[in-house]
Amino acid sequence: MAVLAFVLIFAIATATATATASPAYTSTTDPKELAAAAAAARALVNASSWGVVSSINYLEKSSPFGNALSYSDGGSGTPYFYLTLLDMATANFSRADARSSLSLSEYALGTCGTLDPQEPTCVKVTLSGVLKKLDQESEEGKFANATLFERHPRFKFLPPVAKFQLYKLEIKSVFVLNGYGEPKFPSVKMYRKIKLVE
Repeated sequence: MAVLAFVLIFAIATATATATASPAYTSTTDPKELAAAAAAARALVNASSWGVVSSINYLEKSSPFGNALSYSDGGSGTPYFYLTLLDMATANFSRADARSSLSLSEYALGTCGTLDPQEPTCVKVTLSGVLKKLDQESEEGKFANATLFERHPRFKFLPPVAKFQLYKLEIKSVFVLNGYGEPKFPSVKMYRKIKLVE
């Protein structure tokens, strides 16, 4: 909780007057509120190690499908995953429709105290975009592999026959609920500009 609070304060202090909300949604355009929301999102994405990835289940008449998955962002803000097509779930569905989202709750970190998970002040974030397979030999692929195996050591023992592959969520929009009132939609650019502080 201290990390979340510190990053949030840092973002508010460095917010610029040019900050704007994503034009796709109706939300506050107050730069300080958006900066605080972006900071809360970056902190939660970095502190969490798993979340619910939702994709389109093309096997069930294109119905939504949520799957709890491990991930790591390595401090980059981009969630990386280690998935197998043998698991008839997210990675498999992404071949037909790459649209996906990652939903996180601060409650999973144990820092919401006695609050109910649905309480607005217990931070919630949804990153929406497309799930993309990475070239394991690329610079980003090597970074993703290193950060995933550091965060999730048991990945090293997954059977080769399962042919696990690296994926990333290419973020298109950011949804944040970090207090009472309307949710915030900081731009992806603002989200990425946040500097995490130890």
